[in-house]
Amino acid sequence: MCVVLPAHVLVNLKKRTSHKDKKLCLECGYIGRVGVVSVEHSHIKAFFTGLLFFIIATISGVYGWFISPFLFFLFWGVGAWLFSKTTLECPNCNHNFLMR
Repeated sequence: MCVVLPAHVLVNLKKRTSHKDKKLCLECGYIGRVGVVSVEHSHIKAFFTGLLFFIIATISGVYGWFISPFLFFLFWGVGAWLFSKTTLECPNCNHNFLMR
């Protein structure tokens, strides 16, 4: 099934280099592909999440000193992914909204 989008929606989608599929705009009711405006990572929250799990793992002595730094960076990466915010733009009404 082929859906033809209005011309102004296609023009607004061409402004962005990356897109997300199947998103709903609560302002106008548009459902479909939206443009990604920016992606913000909270490195401070991610660092402290990794540090917290690093301290817990080393104090408990479960993983030892060789595995604990690996866990620190693992939890730092997971924290960066969890605390990231993506700003999206609706191509129909040009409204910006956040996606976690």
